Amino acid sequence: MALNDHPMWRKPQHHHDLENTHDHVHWVELFYDLIHVVTIFLLGNYLSDHLDLEGFLIFAGVFIALWYAWGELSIFNSIYVSTDFWHRIIMSLMICTVMFMAAAIPAIDGKGWTFFVLGFAVNRLLMAALYFRARRTNAASKSFCNEQIRNFLIFAVIFAATAESGGEKVDHGSGGMSLLRAA
Repeated sequence: MALNDHPMWRKPQHHHDLENTHDHVHWVELFYDLIHVVTIFLLGNYLSDHLDLEGFLIFAGVFIALWYAWGELSIFNSIYVSTDFWHRIIMSLMICTVMFMAAAIPAIDGKGWTFFVLGFAVNRLLMAALYFRARRTNAASKSFCNEQIRNFLIFAVIFAATAESGGEKVDHGSGGMSLLRAA
């Protein structure tokens, strides 16, 4: 087997371009799924400790963000098969971002918000990096990859910008009602 044919060095390929699609799901994708299961468990613990409307809204918002982080990578892995070294490095970093977000969940309604959104922003940057790599090796899907790169970079900037708020409650002078600045 030639070195460039070894799975460790194979560039991202569209799954339709593969002769053997048996190597479609790898351990790193399964581990990423498992990290999300643990994160959702922690989010459920947060909700059980915050059984009010504000707690539910925070739960729902964070759940949606986590679901997108998981789902968008699942979509990428359904379109492209990549087993090379750099894909594994990016996936390892994405696992770290989800673990970082999970660690922030117990304090998500306070200082944890900053860490959660920074982790999510880095996760979006890494998704853009995956599509950047796929664009370089798949001429047929170049415009699709360009759109995804743009979208993920925009989301990364938006979420990083909300980190400044820290999720702190701010009194807006409306009869003592407090609102979360971050969302």
